[in-house]
Amino acid sequence: MPADKNYSINFLYRQKDRAQTDMGLLEVSSSTWALAWTYKDAVHPITSRLRINIVYGTDSSYFDPVSAEYEIWNEHQWKIIDTCFVIEDNYNSIESLEKECLFRAESFLTGKSLDKIKESHGFHEEDDGVNSGDNENTESEEAQENVLKLFPKK
Repeated sequence: MPADKNYSINFLYRQKDRAQTDMGLLEVSSSTWALAWTYKDAVHPITSRLRINIVYGTDSSYFDPVSAEYEIWNEHQWKIIDTCFVIEDNYNSIESLEKECLFRAESFLTGKSLDKIKESHGFHEEDDGVNSGDNENTESEEAQENVLKLFPKK
């Protein structure tokens, strides 16, 4: 999936479960991925595992997501990185929401903007079952340059 040579991802496995709740019958899809990424000027890649958990309702005839979070394996435990808010966009399938979580995880781990990540993969939301609202990004790409430096120049 990744277009960046400094970031690689490999699907490992998926688990599914369901439970009857006050909200009706809910299912969870949990996919696990192997990651490797290299920061600029680094010699060796960092490796880890990413898990995406998507909870969705099954009482309707359309995909009805309730929540989507992604976690990273770190220090012998899963740690939540972030949540994909499911009411921000209209996702038509588990796959479209999962793909959004993968894009966001790559953005988080590499420090690149989400728009640049999607563009590097040739992603077009209208082609992938995602109907998003207007993008109100008024800053130029130059103004959004990553300013975090671990070792500032002297």
